[in-house]
Order: sequence, then C-alpha cells, then structure tokens
Amino acid sequence: MVGKKIQIKPLTFLVVIISLLSFRPSLAQEKQSHWLIGRWDGMLEDPSRKDGLNRTLRVFDVTPDNKAPAFFARNPLDTTRAECLLEGAKIKVVTLSTKRVVELTREGDESLVGTFTDENGRQFPIRLTKMKPSSEFDGEWEGKAYTRPCARTRSDVFFFRGNYQLTIRNSQITGKGVFYLDNTDGQHMFRWSIVTGQVESDGVGVLVQTPLQAGGASGFLLGKFTGNEFLASQTRGLCAYDVKLNRK
Repeated sequence: MVGKKIQIKPLTFLVVIISLLSFRPSLAQEKQSHWLIGRWDGMLEDPSRKDGLNRTLRVFDVTPDNKAPAFFARNPLDTTRAECLLEGAKIKVVTLSTKRVVELTREGDESLVGTFTDENGRQFPIRLTKMKPSSEFDGEWEGKAYTRPCARTRSDVFFFRGNYQLTIRNSQITGKGVFYLDNTDGQHMFRWSIVTGQVESDGVGVLVQTPLQAGGASGFLLGKFTGNEFLASQTRGLCAYDVKLNRK
C-alpha cells in the first residue's frame, strides 16, 4: 500500500470520499456466484487411523484465469493457504507451505470427490461436501483498521488506518474500504478498495480486498464473526494491523 506521496486538499478529499461511498461493486457481486466459492467439509479415508481425518476447504474467490485462492485445514489451528486450479469439473488444490496436493472432481452441485496426496507421496481417497451458508450475520457492517507503526525505510515511518463499510446478504460480503497513510513529515495519502467475501456457517469470514488504484489495500483477511462483531488481524512484511467491525 505504498504509493506516491501527495498533499490532499480538504475539498478534494471530500469529493473522492463521496464518490467512493456511491460506488457499487457489481462485478464483484457477479463473481460471488461461482459454484466453487464457499466452505467444503469432508473426510480422508485412511483405514489405519481413527481420528484427525477431517478436512475443510474454504474457497473465497475465483479469478478470470480459473485460479482460486483458498484455505485448506485439518482444524482451525492447523490451517494453511492454498491455491486451486480449475479445469472444467476438475479442481487441483495445492497447499502453499506443505505442498500437499488434492485432486478433485465435481459430482453434482454439492460434492467433490478425489485423492489427497501428502508430503510423503501417500495417497488417500477424499470426499468433500459443500456446506450451506447462514444468514445469521446478514446486515450492514462498519468499522476500522488500525496498525502499529510500520517502518518502510529508516527515515520514513508510516501509520496506516482505514474505514470499512460492508453489506452482508445471504452470507455474501460486498462493500468498500478507504485507507489512509500518514508519515512523520505530515504528508497524507489515501487509497481505496472494493471488498467481497463470504461468511461461513461457523462465523469464519474472509474479506477479499481488490484495489481500485495502484497502492490500494489488496489480498485477504481471515477473521471471525461473533454476534455483532467481526475481528481480524494480518501481518504483512514489517506491518501488522487489526480490523474491528460492528453490525449497525
């Protein structure tokens, strides 16, 4: 989120913010309808083991080139980032840290069946079933992002903050965020992003941030919805920031 430093006049800043608040992310809403997006739960079939076989695949976006960033998990404390590659009804999931591979084929609208290959080359049958989303957290949400001091260079220290305005309907997240950067010289920058994502039935939520200009917030935030509150944290390079949202 580092961009060219500019001085912002108050009137110009106000006009830009009004334009942002009127923005409707229709393309992002269309993307949310892809059949693969959502939470898929299932089991590995390993006759030698009686526990620890649960697996969850969470897909929160599908790009135009048929790639899908995702999470693959054994349990909430053992979750790793993954990337899915789509080719028709076939999906290949590769975990980024452990390089485990899951090759799946779509069966109907709610099942994925295939083979899980671990880091030692052992293969096990796996079946995943799509979980139905919940409307428990539907509504209007707003809140802020805060960061600790973020050192980009020895002489240039940035402080990041942002505001989110989100709508959740049938567990689908759409909205926008505007983000501010202040440095120790008193210079100000702002960048904005559209936000999409999904809330799962267990309250886990992923916010996918797509910048509307160079230097805008990008990537994703994994967090938890509980009642009328959403909390998430992210560490990126030298920067770490927290997000807290509340339902209106």
